[in-house]
Amino acid sequence: MRICYLMYDAVPDLGELSRRMERLAALGYGGIELVGTNPMGYQIDDLADLSRRCSLPVVSLLSGWSYGGEGLCLASPDAGIR
Repeated sequence: MRICYLMYDAVPDLGELSRRMERLAALGYGGIELVGTNPMGYQIDDLADLSRRCSLPVVSLLSGWSYGGEGLCLASPDAGIR
């Protein structure tokens, strides 16, 4: 069975995210869900490199925090909000 870990709060520091993802990979998790914020706090390419290095794919971006905290919504008809 493969399990995924959910990070409910945004982790805007790549060094801290790296530390957490390395630990989760060592515990045997098969993926990670991250909060999608704008801006994320790091480059997408850096996140992709970290994901590959840890063999821990980002399986989902959560938008609930962004909706409540920033007014962003992936399902909005307004492209500026999406």
